[in-house]
Amino acid sequence: MLTSPDGANFVESACWHPGAGQEVSYVEHVMFEKSITVRAVAVVMRGPRAWGYFGLNSASVIVESSPAMLVSGATSAGGELCVVTSADKLSLRSCVDAIAAGTGHEIFRLSDDGFLMSTMRPDACVSLVDGDASDGGILAVSSCRLASEAEDGRADFRRSAEGQLQTSFGNLCVVARDSAAIAAADCGEAAQANDAGDKFFMVAIPEFDPAFAAGARASAEMARNSAVRLAGLIAKLNASMSTLESCTLGRRRPCVGPSCVDTSYVAGVARSVEYTRILALRKDDSPLGRAIASLGRQLQVDSLGEAIADAKAVITAARQKL
Repeated sequence: MLTSPDGANFVESACWHPGAGQEVSYVEHVMFEKSITVRAVAVVMRGPRAWGYFGLNSASVIVESSPAMLVSGATSAGGELCVVTSADKLSLRSCVDAIAAGTGHEIFRLSDDGFLMSTMRPDACVSLVDGDASDGGILAVSSCRLASEAEDGRADFRRSAEGQLQTSFGNLCVVARDSAAIAAADCGEAAQANDAGDKFFMVAIPEFDPAFAAGARASAEMARNSAVRLAGLIAKLNASMSTLESCTLGRRRPCVGPSCVDTSYVAGVARSVEYTRILALRKDDSPLGRAIASLGRQLQVDSLGEAIADAKAVITAARQKL
């Protein structure tokens, strides 16, 4: 068995071995040693049986349900789009922005019963709440228990060989519309679109751990609070600029009282804020770099540059007077 992560380059993932059965037709399971990323699989066979023929009637993948992002075949200027939940609604959002948000609202799991479940909310399943096979319908998040009891197929989904995500209610498929909305439409009509808006791919990901996002939000809050404190110190330093000449050591008496500010302390606060900002805004066009930049925007630390620039200018001016 040869597998390819990109559809072009193949490596051996399972060694050759004799066929498991001697019958004309039989079923054989081939297990890989570990989980691998696969876009294409090639089966290499050595020679025919005594009757002069060998081949494959069908092939299928044995998988375990795991957390996954539901990536749309349609794209936007911002790159790949992922299905995300917001309250009881579904929408499309840049996958990079969804991941950087750290909320886990882009993570789903397709159960053995065909329920497309949101992993961040208990008893939350995607369901067709309105519509029919002629005019499409609206998809939303509702109770898995109620959907199971209804048994009308509105919350049952299956993936087709063409990459469509079909419901068991009529001939409806999930489609992306206007690079933002999620709806249901007739599968045949949806397949005629040129933007691949009817195609969805489930990209497996590790279990979501909210601790990392919580740590980032805590650090961002600290940086924003430091920026507020820095702005107050800079205002105080700027107001006391006229008296700084009296603070020159060795030539004039030390400046004392509420009008004097320790410029080294102010500079230290400015460096702390700037360091946090740089970590969040590193210029990098890689997926990780774009995620870090998006994280900075969503944590509101990309707006700290003005405060840092003002602090540098006032500190420089104050040191020139000393």
